[in-house]
Amino acid sequence: MVFKMSGSPLLKDVKMYNGNGDQITVDDTTLGKVYRDENGNEARDYTYTTKEGEKGTDVLYLNKPRGESEIKEGEGPNTPSDRLIDPERNFA
Repeated sequence: MVFKMSGSPLLKDVKMYNGNGDQITVDDTTLGKVYRDENGNEARDYTYTTKEGEKGTDVLYLNKPRGESEIKEGEGPNTPSDRLIDPERNFA
């Protein structure tokens, strides 16, 4: 029985997401370290070379990226601390 390997065993393709949320597959040797962006998304820098030979970088995400939160600072859902508390009643 013969097994045929496709590609190099040292190179590993990784599925990542671009800024639009589209899934792409890239080689893991072109990716930087994992970090969190300002919106809390786990991201990695992707380094590539264009057809003209120029180097470029792009940000790719491990999961579908979420955008900025629409909730402003100081706003949000009502929590129990925001509601009035009824005074305690003594029934005798």
